[in-house]
Amino acid sequence: MALCDLVLDIQYHTQLHWFYDLHRKYYDDQLRDAAQQRRRTNKFIECFRQLPEVFTTEKFAQVFGYANNRSAQKTLERLLNDKAIERTMRGNYKKLVSEL
Repeated sequence: MALCDLVLDIQYHTQLHWFYDLHRKYYDDQLRDAAQQRRRTNKFIECFRQLPEVFTTEKFAQVFGYANNRSAQKTLERLLNDKAIERTMRGNYKKLVSEL
């Protein structure tokens, strides 16, 4: 029984020695990425500034240069989730923040 305990201790300490830094880096990176908000590009921020306080999906697509409303809807959903805008009626939105 003592031999099994010794083998398991050796295995544990060997893995700890070789993989601890990788393990720590992985979880540190996960925490950093979770805490970090998505960064917007300058073009995205500038387009958001150009939007009026109250706007429609069509106006949003026009300002951001989206060819179809489906792409605009995805971006609008992201902004809704980030609490940057709110939906007032179907297809109508209101800015909650002036800057991203």
